[in-house]
Order: sequence, then structure tokens, then C-alpha cells
Amino acid sequence: MKKVVKVDVFRNTFDPVSKQEPAIWAVCHLTNVLRSRKVETIAHDGIDGFGNDQDGLQIVITGLSSASKLPGWSDAGLNVPVEAESFGIANTNITLNSVPTVFAVGSDVRGLVYAVLELADIAKHAEDPVEALQSIQSIVEKPTNPVRRITRLFTSEPEDKPWFYDPQFWDEYLTELATHRFNQFTFSVGAGYDYLIDRVVLDTYFCFFYPFVLSVPGYSVEVEGLSADERERNLAMIRYIGQQAKLRGLDFRLGLWNHAYDYGPNNTNKKYRISGLNAQNHAQYCRDALALLLETCPEIEGLTFRVHFEGGVPEPTHEFWRVVMEKVKDAKNLTDLDFHSKGVNDELLEITEKTGKQFMLSTKYWAEHMGLPYHQASIRRKEFVPGTGKGKISLHPPSTGHHDGKARSGMSTTSKRSFTRYGYADFLRGDRTYGLIHRLWPGTQRILLWGDPAMAAGFGRFSGFCGSLGVEWFEPLSFKGKKGSGTIGGRELYEDEELKLGIRDWTKFLYTYRLWGRLSYNPQSHPETWRRYLRSNQSFLNF
Repeated sequence: MKKVVKVDVFRNTFDPVSKQEPAIWAVCHLTNVLRSRKVETIAHDGIDGFGNDQDGLQIVITGLSSASKLPGWSDAGLNVPVEAESFGIANTNITLNSVPTVFAVGSDVRGLVYAVLELADIAKHAEDPVEALQSIQSIVEKPTNPVRRITRLFTSEPEDKPWFYDPQFWDEYLTELATHRFNQFTFSVGAGYDYLIDRVVLDTYFCFFYPFVLSVPGYSVEVEGLSADERERNLAMIRYIGQQAKLRGLDFRLGLWNHAYDYGPNNTNKKYRISGLNAQNHAQYCRDALALLLETCPEIEGLTFRVHFEGGVPEPTHEFWRVVMEKVKDAKNLTDLDFHSKGVNDELLEITEKTGKQFMLSTKYWAEHMGLPYHQASIRRKEFVPGTGKGKISLHPPSTGHHDGKARSGMSTTSKRSFTRYGYADFLRGDRTYGLIHRLWPGTQRILLWGDPAMAAGFGRFSGFCGSLGVEWFEPLSFKGKKGSGTIGGRELYEDEELKLGIRDWTKFLYTYRLWGRLSYNPQSHPETWRRYLRSNQSFLNF
């Protein structure tokens, strides 16, 4: 093999896909990775000079529709699918001067980003990055699951504010998600408590989200103790996260898991109390605040809501949500809505049909934990009325599955449909007009590293069960600091000073993200895509 001394990266600016911002960002990232590995790298905006340099490896970045016009592409013999998010990487020597050439081709901009980031990942983890790229095997990939989502929760003011406000954290974190082919990212708030169940709510920062980021005209709603400067800083940070996600080809989504503004008479905590709301203007305020949020933050492309009683609204909730959803149809950049499926009934489904947006239900794949990849084969015994036998679903179960069996006020709908708490329940109807995704709850993955390619591939295969759209992962430290247990610096995982990671604690789980994302995209992914990471890290041996 001819020894290569430099790399030229050509981005085909005549191609409509490679001209888009995510493609430009991906090429810049590839160039930076190569330079960080001490590789002489020249980035070209255009294809002038392509095929002329005999001393360098050429990498050509282009969309599928324009690839056939470039010399050397037809020699590769690759059949890249036209389906969304597909890509191909071709290694060939073009006939002109026999220059070593690698083509990165995408069916659309997201597929092209995946192709370029794959090259960057190979270069990052290879002992000799140029040799690894020069000898790369040609591949073609297409997604198995249309939805591959990861959710990060804000649950603790002292533990989560440091990473929330840090742009460098978001740049590195979102790049990692895009590298491993997640296509949606959700920033979620308000999931740290089970409202109307938890009698004391100690940490309310971001729980009722709107007044923490907006002042809504026509309402005197405020967060006591929150300055206008901090409120504006919060909104600016949400916009930054959305912009950086979009730049990397990720859909940015917001998860609003609570709409309670008053946490009950037992709550003596006065910090961040909400003023200016009552039962008469609550739904209207939420409607107008949501509309203003979507207008002010056009980067938000999807929303997740918890619509049963734990979301802070006594059941039946459909009249509340009917009002809140009234202006959603006017949000031009919003593409989809997602209701957490617990307690959802026909009245709630009917409301979503009037929004004009794609609608999804998100189920818990396996209760509160990550079980095996297959789905539940039956409704759990716990959901049946005692004494009625296994054949009858409970219409009035003895509880809603919570520790406080007496806390039944406001749970009238969920108590009739408690079997919707876990699994797909009765939502896999043949005539359904909504999509279904399956959410992996964090469970016991809070601290320990997890990584099993076979199990991750199983989730990738079975997340499309009966036409489901895919999978959402709650990341490993989702509930760290939950229910007021957080402390300043308390998110740190290690006592040993040499092991402490600070706000980069998520990097302990890099192998987890790699397996989750790549094997959700393609359960048949080649093992080399994770083995190269293991080889390049001294903490993993014998690979």
C-alpha cells in the first residue's frame, strides 16, 4: 500500500445535501480530529483539484444524488439506499493518477453526517489514523428504527445546573450522540417527582418549566426568588442546546413531565414558589406559555408530556390538555408530540388528532428497569382485581402501583387503566393513527457501567415490534439527585481524586452510548464499530 503523508477532504459544494450546515459541521469535526492526531489535513470547499494529488489520501463528501457525477464513484459498486438516514463509505482508487480515495455518501444530510462521523471515529481510535482510513472496508448502512432517542433529565438544582449552563459540555455530549447515530435528543424537566403522590417537593427548580424561562404577556406569573437575568439565561441555554443539536443532525425535543404549580399544603419549602396562578387560569396560562415558548425557541421540534395524575393535574386530565393543545397547530417548526402512555384514554387521543402534528405514545419497555430485550407477553398479575381470575383486566384495581395506597384523589382515569403503566398495554391496535415508541427507564443503571452488544442489538431488533417506531433511552444518571437528594458536587461518582470526572461524569458511559445508539440504528452493526473503542482505551484489555 502506498504510504500516505496527508489527507485532503473535498466537500462537494455543487451537491444540495453537502451544502447544508450539519454536513459542513461534520466535515469540520473530521478535519479537527485528524489534525488532533497530528495528520496534515487540508479541507476543500468544492472539488477543484480532486484526483490530482498523488501524495495524499482523498476523502470526498457528497450527497447520493450527486455521487454518480464524480469520477471513481461508479468503480466502488456500492448501492446506497435512498431511505432516509442511509449512507455508504466506499474505498476505491480512482483511475485518474490512482490516487487513494474514500467516498462518504449520504441519502440525506443526516445520513451524510453519519458517514463523515464514522470516518472521524475511525481516525480518533486508530493507532495510525491515516492507515486506518486508507484501508477502510466499504460499507452501506440504513436505519432499522426511525426513532432512536436519548433523554437527559434535569432533576436536581445543585447537581444539574453546572452541566446545564456549560456550552463545552453540550458540544462534546451532543457530538457523541450524533456519532453513534441517535437522531433525537430530549431535554426533560419535572420528572423528579410523582406529583399528587409525593407529599413534599423539596427541589422545584424547572419543575413547572414555563416561568423559569419566560414572562408571558397577560399574566403576572413569576417564580419567587428567580431574577429576570437568570430566567433569560435559562432560555438562552435552551436555545443553544437546540441549535447545537440541530447543527449535528439531531432533532431537539423538550420533555415537560410536570404541570403542577402548587405542590400542596404539606410543602413548607418556599424556594421558587409560583405566584399568579390559580385553578381558573392554569390551563390558559399553560396554553399561552407553550405557544410563546415554541415561538421564542423555534429549535424545539418535538414535545413529550406526562398527562396522567403524576404530571400534576388531577384526573380526568383531558379537559386541561384540550385547552393546552389549542395553539400547538400554529407552531411551524414543531413536528411531533409524544404522550407518556400511562393513563392515556380515547379522550386524550382525540385531542392530539386536532393538533395536526405527528403523534406518538411512549411506553415503558420494562417497568422501572432495563429488562431483557423482548416485550412483555402478557399483562402482569398485579393489574388484575384479586379474586376475579387471570382473565379479567382490573377496572378498579386496589392501587395505582404507588407506595401511598390512600392517595387516590385525582387518579380516576389511571385507576381504571392501570395496565397502561408498563408495556404496550392495548395501544398496538391495527387501526391506530399514532406511532409507538418504547422507553428504557434508567432503573439500576445509575452508577455501574453497562455494555452488552448482544442485549443492545436485541433492543434494536425488538423496538420495531408490530410496527413500532423505535426506542428512547433514559441515560444512566437520569435520577441522580432525585427528590431533593442532590447536593453541590454530589453528582461525582468517585471518592478518589484521580478518578473524579466532574460534569464529564457521563463519559464513564461512553461504551454504553456507543452500543445503544449504533445497535438501535442497525442491530447487525459490525463488532469493529465498538471494538476499536475498546482497543484504544487502556482500561479495556484483550481486544
